[in-house]
Amino acid sequence: MPASNIIVETDRQEYCKYESSRKKIIVTATVTQGTISGGDSFVFSVRRSENYSGNWPDPYADVMKKTVTVSSQEAINGVFTCSFTIGQDDIDSDEICRAISGSYCIKVTDVISSASWVSSDFFIALISAENVRQEWLFGVTLKALEMM
Repeated sequence: MPASNIIVETDRQEYCKYESSRKKIIVTATVTQGTISGGDSFVFSVRRSENYSGNWPDPYADVMKKTVTVSSQEAINGVFTCSFTIGQDDIDSDEICRAISGSYCIKVTDVISSASWVSSDFFIALISAENVRQEWLFGVTLKALEMM
């Protein structure tokens, strides 16, 4: 029986093109119902989140795509992965980086059955919140003390 349910997860909730530790998106797909076999192919797509995509036409919703062929060991474990590097994998034919600041999700599609599964949303930012706290706020608390 082919995979009928796959959980798609990313290793972080926030990524940043300009921070080396946050520019690589690692996606893990775990089969929870059904099975996969070695040689099965899946398309991993980084997409602008439908909640935040506004008026983007659907052909432009995918900013990065890769096809992954499952190995026999991954099929036995029921877990397979894919990774994307912001600033390298999102460059289009005009040499423009398509991953801009905003909310994104990962869509995994089975090449044969066209079934698809989607991750929860994550953010791509120019400056990560952690970087702002460490390098710009110098430990200042992020609480408002006055109300207007």
